[in-house]
Amino acid sequence: MVFDQSGNGRLLLSIQSSPNQSMTDDIYEVRLNTHSIAKMVRRNGPDEIHPRGIDLVKSERGSLLYVVDSQKKSNPGDQNSRILIYEIADSELLFKSEIPLCEVTDSNLQCMQHISSALANPNDVTATLDGVVYVTNRVQGGDWKTIWEALTDDYSGSVYRYTQKTGLVQFKKGLAQPNGITLTSNNHLAVALSGSNNIVVYDLNETQAPLRQNVAIPTPDNFSLNGSPLLLASHTSKMAFILHAIVHSISSPWAIFEIDETGDAWITKPIHGNDGSLMSAASVAIRAGHNLFIGQAFKDFILTCERSNKPNG
Repeated sequence: MVFDQSGNGRLLLSIQSSPNQSMTDDIYEVRLNTHSIAKMVRRNGPDEIHPRGIDLVKSERGSLLYVVDSQKKSNPGDQNSRILIYEIADSELLFKSEIPLCEVTDSNLQCMQHISSALANPNDVTATLDGVVYVTNRVQGGDWKTIWEALTDDYSGSVYRYTQKTGLVQFKKGLAQPNGITLTSNNHLAVALSGSNNIVVYDLNETQAPLRQNVAIPTPDNFSLNGSPLLLASHTSKMAFILHAIVHSISSPWAIFEIDETGDAWITKPIHGNDGSLMSAASVAIRAGHNLFIGQAFKDFILTCERSNKPNG
């Protein structure tokens, strides 16, 4: 979920449907002045998409929407996940290009046919004005691999970077189930590690992008940066979240953290939260105007809170 200031303001949502959702996989817009929701019209490009993370990049030339399209096939070696890039034209998405999510290791390698080279679980994406793209790969394998990593602390998660010159190359590896990712105002790259309950921050101002911050947050999910400060959604009970993912009637508590990134050490402060009775499994929060909009995993529902943090509906 991202905020677009166009018109009277709107939220852009990526929906990957589940049995509890009424909407089909696609990109939707929520107009904040009317609270109306509609599927955006996609022009050209693939007919069918299965979106995960999205990022909005605005410049004087217009607005681009980067979409992680998780196209999994029955054979894990045939995955063809990609990042789709659209130009935003009012309620339409005009297809521009796509980035195949496979690592460039050999010019003759048909990497989409090799699980060792294709990203198995691409999750979230962030991009710069000049087209440098970062994407998280949560785990290099399926559900059993996730369970095995939790038992052994032997993690296969990674972050990849794409430029037109280099193609897709590994940026960081051995990460504990990286989830949300964002570029901050001081050219740092923040990554939420849900497996190890922390966020890590890399300094892109230096060649080797050294680690600058390591901040403890319970099961962090997605970031949002609409103005300042940075916001992050968190699942405060990992076990409850796992159970909720299996049986949606089980409550999953959550919290929204505000992050002050201006000092040498990041400062986190919870600004809203719930035990799961009002809404379970909050995965993202965006501040727009006088309201805080909170989206959740597994259901097509957005909680609106006034700036005082009192639920509004």
